[in-house]
Amino acid sequence: MGGAPIQNIGAYGLELAERLQDVDVFDPASGALDSLDVAACHFGYRDSIFKRERAAGRVVVGVTLALPRQWTAVAGYADVENELKARGIVRPAARDLFDAVVSIRRRKLPDPGRSATQAASSRIRWYPARSARN
Repeated sequence: MGGAPIQNIGAYGLELAERLQDVDVFDPASGALDSLDVAACHFGYRDSIFKRERAAGRVVVGVTLALPRQWTAVAGYADVENELKARGIVRPAARDLFDAVVSIRRRKLPDPGRSATQAASSRIRWYPARSARN
């Protein structure tokens, strides 16, 4: 989870910052543990304070999420809206959103079962690390 607030991860219409309450950060140089709220994190698109001034040596050690008590569909992303519309779905359930995202990803990304990347990675040879004495 440490990389999630650094990058402000997100996909298909929702970013972490929209569901985050605070981030716990450890500074090994001082031994201090700080808790930063969302405003202090200065989130932007794939950006946060952790990529700039707060990055120097600090480690994200925890996050607290603020999830809504009542689930509501987040379907504002254009591709998701279009997929749901094509399926005739006006009020999507969680499964409808899942199916829409899976369908979108299958169209946009290569099939991992037939990908050249998979074939290339199967040819990588791993060698044991040399000891410090060699």
